[in-house]
Amino acid sequence: DLEVPPSSPPSSPALRVQGVRKSFGKVTALAGVDLELGGGEWIALLGPNGAGKTTLMRCIAGLLQEDSGTISAFGGGRPTAGDLGFVPQQIALHETMTAREHLLNYSDLLGVARRDRADRVKWALSFSQLEDRADDQVRHYSGGMQRRLNLAVSILHRPRLLLLDEPT
Repeated sequence: DLEVPPSSPPSSPALRVQGVRKSFGKVTALAGVDLELGGGEWIALLGPNGAGKTTLMRCIAGLLQEDSGTISAFGGGRPTAGDLGFVPQQIALHETMTAREHLLNYSDLLGVARRDRADRVKWALSFSQLEDRADDQVRHYSGGMQRRLNLAVSILHRPRLLLLDEPT
């Protein structure tokens, strides 16, 4: 007898965008975007200014509502805050707060368990190479230091999906 192992169901994509459209008045920013991203895959959106890259990311992140089409993650609906890390084009930090304060506050907002916060903040400071500047106000950081902190804040909760808008 030949025994055939049961086939496993195909895994759901990490991200699926189907027919997404978005207009601002008479300007069409997204005209039916389709894409699929599997687990562990990376994708880059390339195009000229005004092509709709940021609009698409903002729709995926739930910051903008698409006019039509669907966005789903991991076989469910729209990505949840717990599943998604988003690094916006503009640095999203408060200049009078320190790196440690940002990381602690975002731990709270992103639902990092209290028992894990100290370790997660320590990891994020190491990841962003800001251990020695952890208690300095962000306004005293270089642009590169601010970008590293912005990224660390966005992955503090270990999201399964990460969006980077203009990461360089």
